[in-house]
Amino acid sequence: MLAMLTAFFFYRDGVAARRSLVAAGRRITGDQAPRLLRVAAATINGVVYGILGTALAQALLTLIGLRITGIPAALLLGLLLFLLFLLSLVPFGPVLIW
Repeated sequence: MLAMLTAFFFYRDGVAARRSLVAAGRRITGDQAPRLLRVAAATINGVVYGILGTALAQALLTLIGLRITGIPAALLLGLLLFLLFLLSLVPFGPVLIW
């Protein structure tokens, strides 16, 4: 809930937050602040895409393994595992499932 509440305010006040970050960054790093903020944003995006890509790859490999071993309803189990991998991004997501 805290992460969702924080994300809501970042999306709602994102432009003002960016201006404040650039102003604070300029006091610390000078004119490099906008470039450093772009690098930080690109790093965060890369990490999120990497986590999602890893979740998808794990779900696909699990599905292939289930199909090879002849487990019934392998597609359903693969889909459930993919959802579990995605819920692992949410704090306490897997705990709710287990």
